[in-house]
Amino acid sequence: MMLFLSLFFVPSSLGLTGLLVYHLALLFNFKAGEFFMNKQDTHQIFTIKNEEDILLSSVTLDKIARKDSNVWIMNHFFINPQFNSQDLLEKQMQKVWQLAQETNLPILPLDPMIIDYFTQHPQFHKIWYHRPFNR
Repeated sequence: MMLFLSLFFVPSSLGLTGLLVYHLALLFNFKAGEFFMNKQDTHQIFTIKNEEDILLSSVTLDKIARKDSNVWIMNHFFINPQFNSQDLLEKQMQKVWQLAQETNLPILPLDPMIIDYFTQHPQFHKIWYHRPFNR
C-alpha cells in the first residue's frame, strides 16, 4: 500500500468559518502526495492519506507565545484504527521532529499516546517543552 503525506499550513488570521473554507479549498485544490511547508504559519496540519484518499492519520499543531519562549502545542493526533498505527505514528513523528528542528521551537504534546512516544524516544526529550520529571 502506498501512502501519501501532505502538510498544510493555515493562516492564523482566518476565523473558524475561514478555517473550514480554507481546509475545504485545500482538499479540492491539492493532490495527495504534495508537500507544502511555510514555517511562518501558526496553525499546521500534517495528514497522511492512502491512494483511495482515505485519511489514515492527522496531526495538528498551533504555535503559541509563552513567557519563556514560543512553543508548538501538539493538540490533536488521529490514527485511523483500520491501518498500521505504529507505522503511521512513526511517519507523523518524523514530520513533527522536522518542524521542531526547522523552526527551532519545542513541542508540547497533549495527547497521552504522543506523550508516551516522547517518553520512549530520548531524541524527543530535547524538543519536549516542559518534559515531566523522570525518576
